[in-house]
Amino acid sequence: NPDSYRTDIDGLVSFQSVQAAKDSTAGLDFSERIGDRALYTYIYPNFMINRYGRWMDVNYVYPKSLTECVVHFDYFVEATDEALEAHKADGTESESESESDLMEGVFYNLHRFTADDVAFVKDSITASHQVQMEDVLICEAVSRGLSSSAYRLHAGRYAPKLETALYQFHELYQHDMFSVLY
Repeated sequence: NPDSYRTDIDGLVSFQSVQAAKDSTAGLDFSERIGDRALYTYIYPNFMINRYGRWMDVNYVYPKSLTECVVHFDYFVEATDEALEAHKADGTESESESESDLMEGVFYNLHRFTADDVAFVKDSITASHQVQMEDVLICEAVSRGLSSSAYRLHAGRYAPKLETALYQFHELYQHDMFSVLY
């Protein structure tokens, strides 16, 4: 729901949130995966946390060259109450095991999820990968556009309501890259 989109900026951090659209064509699994609200936190220069529904991913962006970067993803999923109860009932969890689970990540813990939860995780990673590939196509198209003569003649503008976090990033980046020159 674009009308619910909100961005808050505090120093090197931007927080974005949006209410999920009620789209009956998206399918049942989409609403289960996304939930009713998405939250995005970006910490300059290269760290992101995305939270939606039972899902959270943490992204680190590493520059490879002037025109390329690599994004590393860590995924986390909240177990259903059914899976948590089943795991408690089997009596195998110890205090130290519980603490280590926090550090090992979701794949280490898949044995603690129900079959439905494991399917949910796999479907969510597939959907996330699809979104990432779509983002790559968009970034490549934007990059081609930035190299075009039309852009050089008529430099683009930010969409003020939706791109305040992007604008903040570019301001911080410009300051870090060129403040020595001023």
